Amino acid sequence: MKRKFSILLVLVAILTTNLFSYNFGKSIGDDNLNIFGDVSGIDSKQEDKLVHLENYINENYLRDVSKEQLYTGQLKGMVASLDDPYSVYLTSEEFDELVEDTSGKFFGIGVYINSSDGYITVVSPIRNTPAERAGLLSGDRILKVDGVEISGDNPDEASKLIKGEKGTKITLTILREEDGKPKTFDLEVERDEINVTTVESSFIEDVIFYLSISQFNENTYSEFKNEIGKIKPTTKGMILDLRSNPGGVLDVTTQVADELLPEGLVYYTKTKSGQISDKGNSDPEFLDLPIVTLINGGTASASEIVSGALRDYKRTILVGEKSFGKGVVQSINRFSSNDGIKLTISEYFTPKGVVIQNKGIEPDVEVALDDNTTIIGIDNLENDNQLKRGIEELKKMINE
Repeated sequence: MKRKFSILLVLVAILTTNLFSYNFGKSIGDDNLNIFGDVSGIDSKQEDKLVHLENYINENYLRDVSKEQLYTGQLKGMVASLDDPYSVYLTSEEFDELVEDTSGKFFGIGVYINSSDGYITVVSPIRNTPAERAGLLSGDRILKVDGVEISGDNPDEASKLIKGEKGTKITLTILREEDGKPKTFDLEVERDEINVTTVESSFIEDVIFYLSISQFNENTYSEFKNEIGKIKPTTKGMILDLRSNPGGVLDVTTQVADELLPEGLVYYTKTKSGQISDKGNSDPEFLDLPIVTLINGGTASASEIVSGALRDYKRTILVGEKSFGKGVVQSINRFSSNDGIKLTISEYFTPKGVVIQNKGIEPDVEVALDDNTTIIGIDNLENDNQLKRGIEELKKMINE
């Protein structure tokens, strides 16, 4: 199997840890301005504007502000001007947090967010975390944290407000659409230590293997291999649950897909010039079982790659709801000055060239989750109508 050390990121921020992986890449010079190319020819009028604005702020702004703060604002503003929610300038502290967050252990509430449309929007709660237990749902907009207003313009600030010590409580003000009408309410959530196990499995009626992947981090492939090692000779089919899986590391995603697909292409990426910049491939050996894959609005990025590839090869039936539609790839590079950048560099496609970005993947069997069901998975089989339907579809495949 061909392995690539690319990065596939789902979110601008994660309100627990930035649980995507990272790539230090190549250090880019001793001066941050090197990331902008040759600045010696900068328009003198533009330079005058910057100096004038800095002086005006220093003279008139109510509070003290340092040159470093203003300079950081310039850097963040330059990346923000791309109008891309997935590209962001990272200070040294923010980059350190991102690195720390890949450890898989942290304190928070356990929820992934997107900062589109000016709001902090929940992509999905992490399984078995305070966020899920409190009833946060995909699509919820977080308006306030303990009464402090937050917005999609500053997801890092929202993350800082929500993080905190184990056992402490926070109140989130939520905007949710119910029956086509907006509803605003407060939700109290108690922070806890979040230990992320990304792959879990169980048996249904002894012959159906249920496998849930909550995200694709650095440990996912080894966890995946360990779980599929539990498959019995009598196993007749598999439910692959990718609901509320926001994605993760691209080469790990390819490793997992390789175990489920015959020999061939898993995905490919293109740059803005239209050139193919990366490919993932699978080898001839694969787990030859009928598969039903569960997806929903929180199925994003890397999990959409797996879903799309499985369908392209006719290895699965997709059951659930349309996926998130995040089909672009970011690289993360740290500069020699310890700050860095997360930048969208390419778009990915399924083996048959299907575009995911802003479109998502439509399920083969559309099933909306019952309104009263907030916890999904094998532990809530009685109330999880999507999982129930997936089992029905798998039994049809097994009996064909």
